[in-house]
Amino acid sequence: MGRWWAAVPEERWPAKGSEERQAIEQSWRMPYGDRINEVVFIGRFKDRVQDLKAVEQAFAECQLEAAEVRKGIDYWRKMPDQFPQWTSLALASEGESEYA
Repeated sequence: MGRWWAAVPEERWPAKGSEERQAIEQSWRMPYGDRINEVVFIGRFKDRVQDLKAVEQAFAECQLEAAEVRKGIDYWRKMPDQFPQWTSLALASEGESEYA
């Protein structure tokens, strides 16, 4: 599993001026640093263009509007959760709930 440089003390970063350090600095965005999530799809598609449009539409439908983003985390926590409750496999095999 990777690590975000934002979680590493700067004195442990690659040397200033190095190629690695430049890559970190180029991807840095305040206030989150280099923290980013990416979604990668690997596989075969029947109709690549149509499938890509469907994925983009699904992501667009779940994005917050700018006004919702400005309302902040207290507002977000009150939004309905569209995902079912889940339990990790390890806890499920022990008969425990992760939220107990």
